[in-house]
This record gives sequence, structure tokens and C-alpha cells, in this order.
Amino acid sequence: MPALTKNKKLIIRLLISITITVFFIYFIVKNLNINDFKNLINSINIYFILIALGIHTICYLVRSLRILVLLKIKFSEFNNIFFTVSRHYILNKILPVRIGELSLVYFLKNEQEISYTKGLGALLYLRILDLLAVPLFFIVAFSINFSSFSNSNNIIILLIFLILFIMLFFVFIFLGKILNLILKFLKLLPKKIKWLEKNIYFKFLEKYKNLADEINKFIKLKTNIKVIILTILNRLLNSLVAYTIFFGFGISIGFINFIIGSTLSILTEALPVSGIGSFGTFEAGWTLGFVLIGYNQKLSLLTGFGVNIIFFIFTIFLLIISFFLSKYREIITRKFLKLVKGNS
Repeated sequence: MPALTKNKKLIIRLLISITITVFFIYFIVKNLNINDFKNLINSINIYFILIALGIHTICYLVRSLRILVLLKIKFSEFNNIFFTVSRHYILNKILPVRIGELSLVYFLKNEQEISYTKGLGALLYLRILDLLAVPLFFIVAFSINFSSFSNSNNIIILLIFLILFIMLFFVFIFLGKILNLILKFLKLLPKKIKWLEKNIYFKFLEKYKNLADEINKFIKLKTNIKVIILTILNRLLNSLVAYTIFFGFGISIGFINFIIGSTLSILTEALPVSGIGSFGTFEAGWTLGFVLIGYNQKLSLLTGFGVNIIFFIFTIFLLIISFFLSKYREIITRKFLKLVKGNS
């Protein structure tokens, strides 16, 4: 029964994701002039796009290094982790209902011998840090440019992000205690619910306890400060990529204002349900964010769509590059062994 219920929920979320994507494509075709989008693409400054690709590559390097530091993996595995990160992000893009997130756990288990429990703990830990960085950047950017956005509506938005940041901060600080409290509560349930299947439930409790233990270990690591710094750097670089693409479209905007306008689109990536390739939800967040700071709705939607497509192309390109990098050593080793055998 639990498996059947889980499958039903997965199917429902899958259908929602497909519906979002289909609706967005229909909306684009119906409401936006294709020529406007062609003009936007034709106006791209290729040099800015190449710069954006370079920054995006550095962003992937930082993400790979963050995993190495957190999981204490040898630096000699950097190429393989870079390939893991590239595959993880492309799968996260193309698979609906965020199924692609779990690919990181799978690759770490099969290629680095990191247990599923430890891999999942690392993934959850990193995602909390990623989420924490988003409102932090918004609050800092808003505070720097407070005079330009100090009307009542924007103050409410600032308060919402402050509350979000404080909540996530306390979750991060007290994550270990929260997990232990949940465990205590779960242990009491069998005494209250008589029909609960004890064997299955106790296996679940064991898995949960192992996951909580792994996350608690990450919290206590001395390398935490390095992981946090790399997370902030990752968020900064990711914003710079989108900002450079925006400039490539010929649209001038200050970086501080850009962070404020693009924040909602970043938050949509944390939604449990989104369109395939984030198409639809990303553009909705992007459009709403830039309209709130005074940009034209049509232009905001067009640029959001363009940025998302270019990000998608970058993700595919880096997947190809990382594949050849991961295989480079293997190819050299094979040639060397053949040469040695030939000489002998």
C-alpha cells in the first residue's frame, strides 16, 4: 500500500510537470510574437555569451570542489566528480518532479562508493545551504539599494525574505536537534497507532536514524566554513552567468538590481513540482521579479525564456566536456599499456 500510494503521488506530480511545460509552450506560442524572440536572439552579443559560459564552467568547478571537501574525496577524483556534477544537473533539468536530484546520490554510490544514506545526507545538507544563500543575497542587494525600492509593497517583500532567511538559518543551525526530535516523535507512533506495520516501520526508522546521523556528522565537520564559502561563491557565480547573458541581450541593468529581479526565478528551482527543464516555472518567477522592479512584462518573459534556453545549452555543453575530461586519463592509460605490451 505505501508503495502504491508513493507511485500514485509520483504519477500525479509527473502529470503536473508535463502540464506546466505544455501550458507554457502554448502560452508562448499564443501570446508572444515569435519574431520578437528571434530579434532578441539575433541581438545577442556572442562575446558576452562566451564570457557567461566561462563563468558557468567555473561555477561547475566550484560545485565539484564543494562535494570533494564535504565528502572528503581525494582531489585526484576531481575530473570524475566534475562529470558527476554535470550529469546530475542535466538530469535535474530534463527529469520532472525533481527526480534528477537523486542522481547525485546514485552516482556517488556507484562511482565513489559513498553509501546512499551518506549521499542523500550530503544532498539535503547542500540544498539547505543553497536555499539559505538565495534570501541572503536578496536581503544584501535590497539593503544596498534600499532607497530605490523603499515603497510599502517592496518592504513587505523584504520582510518575507527576512522571515524566510531567519527560518532557514535556524533550520540549518539546529538541524541536528530537529532531526533528533523528529526521530523521538516517530518512535512514539507505534505505541499510538496499533494498525501500523511494525516490521516495515522499524526498517524505515532505522534508515531515518542513519540519515540523521550522517547529516549530524556533516554539521560537525571542521570543513563546514569552506563548504559555506563555496556555496556563497557558487550563488554569486550563478548570478553572474545570468547577468552576463542579460547583458548579451543588450539590456543594461545594475548587478544589485539584477539580483533583486532574478531571485524569484531561483526560488522556483526549489519547488517540488516544476516544468520539464524548469520551463514555465523559471520564466514565471523571472517575469514577476523583474516586473516588480519596473521592467516591461513582455520583455521580462522573453529574456527569462532566453536565459533559460542558454542555461540549458550550457548544461549540455559542460556535460560533453566533462565526459571527455573524465575519460581522458582512462584513454591515456590504455594507450600507455598498449605501448608497454608492444615493446615487451
